[in-house]
Amino acid sequence: MAQPNYAMDRRQELRTSSKETVTVTNLTAAWMHFTGQLRDLSSHGLGLILSLPLETDTTISVEWEDTIVLGQIAYCHKCSGKYHAGLRTEYLIYDRSQSKRSQRD
Repeated sequence: MAQPNYAMDRRQELRTSSKETVTVTNLTAAWMHFTGQLRDLSSHGLGLILSLPLETDTTISVEWEDTIVLGQIAYCHKCSGKYHAGLRTEYLIYDRSQSKRSQRD
């Protein structure tokens, strides 16, 4: 039986799996919008499955439900006809409706 290769996984924190559909906006390239899938998330980043490739250091926003995450692409590689990307989280807004209410007050 093969032993797992723990040296391959350089993650420093626990990641939570997800299959949430997300809206991705490329903030570097004329605000291009497309859908993707949230693969996993942690306090410092997101794992995404995308239909389009993104270059390293591209700034994007990822939105689902009442959450918006802004960050930069750490990596993006083709896998089974899709693109697996890692996002370094820069800013996180959990509840947009709460944010809008506080701006009006």
